[in-house]
Amino acid sequence: MIKLTLEQEKAIKLAVKRYGKEKTIDMHTKKFFYKTKWISDYNLALNELSIEELCGAIHFGYELEETKEKWILIKYNNSEILYDKDNSSFYKQGIEDALNALEIKIKGINE
Repeated sequence: MIKLTLEQEKAIKLAVKRYGKEKTIDMHTKKFFYKTKWISDYNLALNELSIEELCGAIHFGYELEETKEKWILIKYNNSEILYDKDNSSFYKQGIEDALNALEIKIKGINE
């Protein structure tokens, strides 16, 4: 299965919406062959993908890479499973405090 970043997923979705599946693949193939790049802000992440990766993601699907933020959110949301209910609130507060101290915002935790 092809793994994409959130930025790559967003770029593929926008390109397919704008150009359609086949034209997106055709444009990507031409850029790869002629050694040119996608230049619009919304599709810059496509430059990181090979022809095979883009085609596979469009036609056969993909999964998202697990980001550090996603990993933290999973731990945060599963704290009652990982720890007893009495201690899960301390665990969650510790995560929130650490993120705030580092000035990191994660939707679903401290945003």
